[in-house]
Amino acid sequence: MSILSMRASAAFVFVVSASIATSVHSANGSPYTAQSIVPGQRIGSLQLKSYTGSLPLGKPDASDAGMSHYHYLWVSKRHERGQTRTYTTFAAAVSNAAINGGRGERIGSIRVTSPYFRTASGISVGSTLADAKRRYSHLVPDRDRTNVLIDARAGIAFEYSRPHPSSSSQCIAITVFKPRNPQVFTADQVKDLLSQV
Repeated sequence: MSILSMRASAAFVFVVSASIATSVHSANGSPYTAQSIVPGQRIGSLQLKSYTGSLPLGKPDASDAGMSHYHYLWVSKRHERGQTRTYTTFAAAVSNAAINGGRGERIGSIRVTSPYFRTASGISVGSTLADAKRRYSHLVPDRDRTNVLIDARAGIAFEYSRPHPSSSSQCIAITVFKPRNPQVFTADQVKDLLSQV
């Protein structure tokens, strides 16, 4: 797969090519594809790990930096029903060297708003809270943001558009992070970041 097609399939592809169907196996042996959400490990081709050189998605559309922490945001070039789809990462490093081709960064969390990405059990953006709770039994509301439910053991969080979502509320974003280390970037933070572009 070329770098260009890898970037497209990892971030915001809404047209699936045959090469995406090829599965690879994660460290625990479970298969994943370019559209996989693997809690505590990855979304698509981007993993929760240290990167040297450029990040797999190329240069972000927006970023912010502060005290050795960075948020990078990639915006879908195609929109579904007027909705902008985003792919956001949180990175910690001495500098933003991965974007500049230098030393590298450690990705601490990855957030998506596209239903293209799914867990092995089929949970994606648009799935209900009831669906998420059936699969992730340790989901609890974030103490400061009651529209975000976190399963810190698994390394996954689900964001909803309103505080205290009902079982029929649909997820608007999914974040993965290292188990027991939740770092969740929300829709309000994405909106603030986009306003700076």
